[in-house]
Amino acid sequence: MRHITTENAEGKTIPFWNACEAANKDEFNLWFHGLQWLMEDTAKANHPLQFERWLKREFISLGKTKQDKITLREMKSILPRMNLKMNIKDLRDAFTPPDIIVNFTTATHELVWTDVSKSNRQELTQDEFIQLYHNLLYQKMVGDRLSDYVDDKSRVTLDLFVKFLSNEQNDVLAKDRLNVENYIRKYFEGCCNGQDKRQQVYFTIEEFVDYLYSKDNELWDRTYDEVCDDMDQPLCNYWIASSHNTESSYEAYVRCLRMGCRCIELDCWDGPDGLPHIYHGHTLTTKIKFLDVLQTIKEHAFVTTDFPIILSIENHCTLTQQRNMAHYFKAIFGDALLTSPVKRDATTLPSVNELKGKIMIKHKKLPDTNTGEVFTIREEEANELDVRDSIKSGRLLLKDVDGDWRPHYFVLTEQRLIFSPVLDNADSNEDEDDTSQMGNNPTPNDELHFSEPWFHGKIEKVGDKPPRMVAEELLTQHQKGDGTFLVRDSDTFKGDYTLSFWAQGRGNHCRIKSKLERGQPKYFLVEHHSYDSLYSLINHYRQVPLRSRDLEVRLTEPVPQPQVHENQE
Repeated sequence: MRHITTENAEGKTIPFWNACEAANKDEFNLWFHGLQWLMEDTAKANHPLQFERWLKREFISLGKTKQDKITLREMKSILPRMNLKMNIKDLRDAFTPPDIIVNFTTATHELVWTDVSKSNRQELTQDEFIQLYHNLLYQKMVGDRLSDYVDDKSRVTLDLFVKFLSNEQNDVLAKDRLNVENYIRKYFEGCCNGQDKRQQVYFTIEEFVDYLYSKDNELWDRTYDEVCDDMDQPLCNYWIASSHNTESSYEAYVRCLRMGCRCIELDCWDGPDGLPHIYHGHTLTTKIKFLDVLQTIKEHAFVTTDFPIILSIENHCTLTQQRNMAHYFKAIFGDALLTSPVKRDATTLPSVNELKGKIMIKHKKLPDTNTGEVFTIREEEANELDVRDSIKSGRLLLKDVDGDWRPHYFVLTEQRLIFSPVLDNADSNEDEDDTSQMGNNPTPNDELHFSEPWFHGKIEKVGDKPPRMVAEELLTQHQKGDGTFLVRDSDTFKGDYTLSFWAQGRGNHCRIKSKLERGQPKYFLVEHHSYDSLYSLINHYRQVPLRSRDLEVRLTEPVPQPQVHENQE
């Protein structure tokens, strides 16, 4: 239902709703084609007529009819919608009517001059409101530069306009005076200002400046609006209209797709019933259901165009929910989902035409097998983050998304500021020796690793050798093939640990990260695989291989802790 306003023969505004009921098919076709013609005619209307209609709509939006008048206060309230900004004094000066105003009488087609100097009115009719807006919009500086084409009545006559087209525009239209006259008549056709140009065609200086900024005077040739693009090139050769933010409502996805977006983002997080929620993580945006989003995409994907769609998946879900996602991608999209190469032996990406009507998934590739989990070894980053090169380091409190202040360890270097959460281990009083209590309580999870031979704690530097190099020497001395390992305190991220292991003939190092979940510490190498204790994590990777792009290794023999007391007297 849309609210529409129109005017009858007396100029009275008539509102009505466009809820129409046709008695039969023929009547429906008449209504349909009639409304279709009105929409096309409105879109093709000339610039002055579109401008006039828009101003009338603004006038009507104040609850006015054509016979009503507008006050200064009402005029000021609609200026922001017209992209005009004026102080009250300038508006009052512009609003005050001139001593003499000109009205066009439709009955006799004559201009009537009226003296209003004594009335000091503070109200304007609809026609005066339109004229005032044109006066406010007029750029006098531009008008002054056109003085060669304006007569003593501030008009651009037919002859002067022909001269302007010839001298300034180099327009071939200037060669035929009759065509120029018809051009001006067509420009004003249908609008009120065009009625007083039946006998003599001309522009007022305000109308002429407005014309210069209109689409009728644009440089672009509209015959080139329709471009036949070559859509047979590889997909990577094109700019793709994209929406790179996860939407917070189904309607937003509909709007993006119908506006022509061909790449949309789905930020997926674990949800109930084994299926994710979609929302912009760590924000207060609305959570929407994964299945409903897929159904919305299916219904509106190819309404605007049949060019392919890319679903950019930002996945924060467990493997179980990811498997469910894959199942429903196939179930809902069916044959439209691209699941195999278009051409098996192709050396380039398929073209847009080859992918028409297809939906593609853009997602981080999972490991080739389920035997391990992927981690990353970044030698360069580890070297860059050596705390010896830091300007300053220490503990600071950082406010998290829940509004709680959490301790973090910060390292400031020349290039970056690095920080990591600090685990709040249970308070202990080392001075108290309550052996009976210790015998009754089990060892806390975060202390299970203390008694393990592979845990070396804080490795001190030896001479100029940093802890990292000392750990590599220990691995070299005690290595028994790939998988020999030790765990040490991280010398870069205080509160975290570093796993050092032997593989492919050299020492490797990766950070064991930590986080707090509901107040309990969790340890992990891979974000989605966390463990309650360091002890549990190491035991897991003694059973399941560590995997990266370049290697796969299972932890085997621990490097024994140095017996520093043996050399002491």
